[in-house]
Amino acid sequence: LFAALEKSDLPLATELIQRLRKAGIPESSYAHLITDYETKKYDADLVAVSKAIDSAIVNDNWIQAKLLIDQNSKVFDGEPRFKARAEVIYKIHSGIQDVSDALTRPNELLSSRVRANIHNLLERIALDLNMSVQLKTKAGQLSDLLSTYRTKVPVTIVSDGLTYIEVKSVGKVGETTGRVVELLPGKYLFIGKKAGYVSKQIELNVKPKTPAQI
Repeated sequence: LFAALEKSDLPLATELIQRLRKAGIPESSYAHLITDYETKKYDADLVAVSKAIDSAIVNDNWIQAKLLIDQNSKVFDGEPRFKARAEVIYKIHSGIQDVSDALTRPNELLSSRVRANIHNLLERIALDLNMSVQLKTKAGQLSDLLSTYRTKVPVTIVSDGLTYIEVKSVGKVGETTGRVVELLPGKYLFIGKKAGYVSKQIELNVKPKTPAQI
């Protein structure tokens, strides 16, 4: 056992320890060798895990990197370098997940609150983009998507020139036979009022990059 540990032959050392235990030899008689074995095994496991994490990061596989951190955090969380890398990995993984989730729900960008949240998300991950091609690509896609929902769309309003028109929570259009107004993508309620008639309300869903007429 001593010779195996001197050579750092951990597989052989593991086998020899199992034989000693099976033979019923008290561990107290070779406790110092057990301590040496556990130290060497800990160091070897840390190196192996670190290499696996490096490989996952190089391959831009942050799911695998996070899985390795989760599986080994109880053992190596006391290691400063392991802990620091874990924080970075969790940060990148979370950023990719948040951006991916936002990309699957583009219609939520109709909300000004959601647009503000997406803007804040993109600012938060800006410094991390060079660490992951995947994150950089998805962030670019989300940024482009956000831009389309921040770009006003022309809406042509056609009327009889006698009906007073306003857009609820936006402002008045007035009386017109034809006028173009620009609105951000979203749902709008157009209200028409004319003397002697019941007011009429029409809801319009303005879509990105899609001129509309009402």
